[in-house]
Parts: sequence; C-alpha cells; structure tokens
Amino acid sequence: MNKVFSYIRVSTKEQNEGRQQQAMQEFNQANNIEGAIELIDKATGTNTDRPNLQLMLQVIGEGDLVVIKSIDRLSRNYKEVMDLWNTITNKGADIVVIDMPLLDTRQHKDLLGDFISNLILQVLSYVAQQETDFRKQRQLEGIAIAKEQGKHLGRPKAEYPSNFEQEYQAWKQGNQTATKAIENLVLKRTTFYKLVKQYEENEFTNTEETIKYNDPYGKDLNKLSIEDLKACIKLRGKLIKDQQVKETSKIYKDHMKMVNRLKKLENNQG
Repeated sequence: MNKVFSYIRVSTKEQNEGRQQQAMQEFNQANNIEGAIELIDKATGTNTDRPNLQLMLQVIGEGDLVVIKSIDRLSRNYKEVMDLWNTITNKGADIVVIDMPLLDTRQHKDLLGDFISNLILQVLSYVAQQETDFRKQRQLEGIAIAKEQGKHLGRPKAEYPSNFEQEYQAWKQGNQTATKAIENLVLKRTTFYKLVKQYEENEFTNTEETIKYNDPYGKDLNKLSIEDLKACIKLRGKLIKDQQVKETSKIYKDHMKMVNRLKKLENNQG
C-alpha cells in the first residue's frame, strides 16, 4: 500500500485530539496498516488555511489513502468539503470516513456506489455547515442578551491586590524597581502596567474633581482676592504634589496661572 495519512483536526489548542487518535489506531489495526502518517491541525474548521492539511494536499498522490474520523474534521464548510474531497480523489487517492463506513472510496467503485457516496457526502457536509451557522447564531443571540442585561463580556477585569498602593508608591518614589513591585504583587507584567494606568487615570480624575469642589471661583482668576488665591494655590499645590501631577497636565498649567496671578497682585500692592 502507498502512503496512509491519518488526518486529525481540533478547533483549539486546548481541545484534546486523543479521541481521534484512538479511532485512527483502531482503524489501522483492523486494516493491518503500519507506518501511517499522522497529521494534526489545531485550527478552525471553517476554512482550509491549515498547515498540515495543505502539506497533505501537496504530497498526496495515486494510490494513497486519507483517513478522517468524521466529515467535519475535513471542514465545516459545505463547499470546502466538496472541493477537498474532489481534490483528493482527483489525484487518485482514496478517502475513508471512520464514522460513516459508506464514505469509503475504496469500496463501490461503480456508478451506483459513486452516486450513493456523493449523496451521503453532500448531506453530511450540509449538516456540518448548518451546525456551524446555528452555533454562530446562538453566540450572537447570547451576546445580545448579555449586553441587554449589562453583563461584562470578554476577559474578567483585573483587580487590585490589597497591597497595590503600597507597592505602587514605593516604585514611584524610587524605593524599588517595577520588577520588584510586580514580584511582590504576584502579577504579570502586562497586568501590572494595566492596573497602573487605571490607577493613575482614576487618581487624575479624582484630583480634578477635588480641585473643582474646593475652588468655588472655577477658572475666573479675576474674581479671586489675594487671600483666596493663596488658599487655592496651597490646596492645588498639595494635591499636585501628592498625586505627582505632571507639569504638562492641564491641572498644573492652571495652577501656574494662579501663581502668576498672585505675583501680579502682590507686585501691584507693593
């Protein structure tokens, strides 16, 4: 016998191919096949862009045999199943579908056998395609319902460890490296910097809100007396220092406007 290809496909890296491998072993033993070439793809069945499938199609030839456990292992797309089936058989190779004994091109080589095999193939391919379409539809419906109910979709949000602020401040003040902070927090590096970004954005927002709450005159510096300016400058200065607000930020620039306004008023009085 020429080459025998045991083609196995699972949709994701987390799925186990063991069930298909066992079926292949049992088939090979029952048919006295030795040295079968096992090809495994861990990819979706909705397209044929799979490295081992493409490799098999390149090297397969006259008298070879392709064994699959079920038709959807070849593809879940109706047209692609038919195209792959024809590509393989047109090269003179045979195909066996373990779960459907009638789909065995080694048997029933006459016209009636071809007609029955093609009919079954078309029905099974159509069913595989429908299952994929139904699954996608259920996913879309589930997502729509979840959104209506206000549920969070995707990965769970990262939570702050109880000692985050302590480690964050130690890092920001230069008392330890980011690597040490990540180690103490038992976080992944990407998660650490994501939490840092969220933390700093929240602190920046809180700083803005605190300043607005304690500044009844808002941005109209002309309405502020010298005493009012001194009080606001003292408050803003403390918040800017505590929150480590950058000099390029709007809060810092507004603060400097107040400082310059105070200097002008004091100069005029002098």
